[in-house]
Amino acid sequence: MSYFTNYSDDALFYHHSLDENPNPTDFTMHNHSSYEIYYFISGKGSFYIEGNEYPLHPGDLLIMRSAEAHYISVAPEVPYERFALHFGRELIQSVDGDGLLLEPFEGRAAGAGNLFAPKDFKDGLYAALINNILDFTGQNKRLQAVSNLFALLNEIRAAFTESRNRSFTEKETLSGAIIGYINGNLNSRLSLDSICKRFFISKAQLCRIFKKTAGASVWEYITAKRLAAAREMILSGIPPTSAFSECGFRDYSAFYRAYVRHFGFTPAKTR
Repeated sequence: MSYFTNYSDDALFYHHSLDENPNPTDFTMHNHSSYEIYYFISGKGSFYIEGNEYPLHPGDLLIMRSAEAHYISVAPEVPYERFALHFGRELIQSVDGDGLLLEPFEGRAAGAGNLFAPKDFKDGLYAALINNILDFTGQNKRLQAVSNLFALLNEIRAAFTESRNRSFTEKETLSGAIIGYINGNLNSRLSLDSICKRFFISKAQLCRIFKKTAGASVWEYITAKRLAAAREMILSGIPPTSAFSECGFRDYSAFYRAYVRHFGFTPAKTR
């Protein structure tokens, strides 16, 4: 991977990068504790968010909130270029205390309405704002990124409001229905048998669906989502010894090991 530019601090991270020969196995299912704006520049592939597929075209912009599981499936024969920006809630709250700019991230179902095409914006300002960050070569990358980020969020909110006012019906896919069911029952005793029984499919079908649309096995997905939910609870002040059982783990030692393996630090050090 080649980085054209990047920046990182506690509240903000972005990178503009290119893979000349992308390896599909390098892009696995994951989620973040922050908000993400993703801008597709070139390549060939689809983005999968909570089981819903978004075929990508140059200029497409996607948004993800905390714990929204996603991954990209890319064609290895086509160079893959993108821009991704991650930011924490505290960065926005310092200016937008009511969280209006976060409505496109929070005001929708998981995996639904994530993609905005160029036609969804009234003009090319959204792309110009992104390019202001990409092309900046000065010393204060953070100031340049933050000043353009707030304007970009305002453009996204306008596009989101317009799309929400349209009258349309989204067709729910089987993968989306399965993942929605799992997300709504993370604290229950989920099993492959119970999921297959509910959706009248075989285990082989379930595994194939998950591998394609989630980029992970069923249990990898469930564990990652349970850990993300536990992290959010701990950040809200709930003790780890209470959070683990609320998120579907039955044994604290198993939860502890999985948490450290996934995040790289102990539950107690989350905050």
